[in-house]
Amino acid sequence: MDNKSATPKVIKILTRNGLKNFVIVLFLSAISSALLSITPVYISSITEHLTNNAPHESQMIYIIGAMYVATLGIQKCLQFLSVYCQSHLRIDAIINISRTYLQSLYEKERTLATDENTGDISHKLNQATNDIYVIIRLLATNLFPSVLQILISVVFIFRSGDVFTSVLFLLYSIVFIVVNTYFSKRILKSKRVLLDSGRKTYSLITDSVKNISLVRSMNTFDFFFSRFRATLENDRNSQQDYWHLNIKSQIASGLLNLIVFGIVFFKVLNDTVNGFVPLSHFILITSYIILFITPLEGLAQSLIELKEASSNLNQFLKNLNLVGASKKPARIDG
Repeated sequence: MDNKSATPKVIKILTRNGLKNFVIVLFLSAISSALLSITPVYISSITEHLTNNAPHESQMIYIIGAMYVATLGIQKCLQFLSVYCQSHLRIDAIINISRTYLQSLYEKERTLATDENTGDISHKLNQATNDIYVIIRLLATNLFPSVLQILISVVFIFRSGDVFTSVLFLLYSIVFIVVNTYFSKRILKSKRVLLDSGRKTYSLITDSVKNISLVRSMNTFDFFFSRFRATLENDRNSQQDYWHLNIKSQIASGLLNLIVFGIVFFKVLNDTVNGFVPLSHFILITSYIILFITPLEGLAQSLIELKEASSNLNQFLKNLNLVGASKKPARIDG
């Protein structure tokens, strides 16, 4: 299944206003990440001025402090604006994919399969709208901003003269992504089984509600509920397999974090204690350790979620005969 084709198809589904909001969210998220990435430099600079014990530098300390507070304030405002635009993106995506799907049913471009019912249709449509929003959100607020934040962090560490830490951070990023890519393939396969199981459970609930009067008339509730319980047990087993893989992935990532950042922390601590680097450099590196972990873990998780959403959405579009067809998805300009 071609996961790569889902992203451009999502962009095509958006209206003009949706595309505008997507670009705005992307821009706001990039600026927000860039601002957050430079905050350790302010803290390091303040520490450097404080340790110099020069009276004439007190004014500069307050100026840098004001810049630090202003940067955090602007970054928070940009985050709020980004969330606001994302809400419009979600509505736009729901409107357009719902129109596309319901129009296909209305025009009888496809008929229900023998194992489908209204529960299946509702679940698939709901899943498709969620997948579209996930893809848009990840592209605009997670993937590109996270990469930008990591690159800016490495650049500032390199400019501080700590080549070892900057190179180690880059190598760690590569290994971290490789490890998570390995687990993501297995998690994606397990997630598909989980979604299919959830869809079957939702479909069975619909059938159960429809047929409850017939079950009552034949007095066969125990037999009726045993079928429902068996489906729920399969759903639970699918969830256990999925979460076991996630736990293994988190343990592997956690151990990798502990080893790499432990090495970096104790090295810079040792260099500071022995006078090889100033205290301001220790503050800079330890701040970037904290700042570096968050976007990288977010990037790895985003890649997994993006693959999941792309795979699910591709299957949905394929069922609508939209994947590889000349007919474009219905689009509402606004």
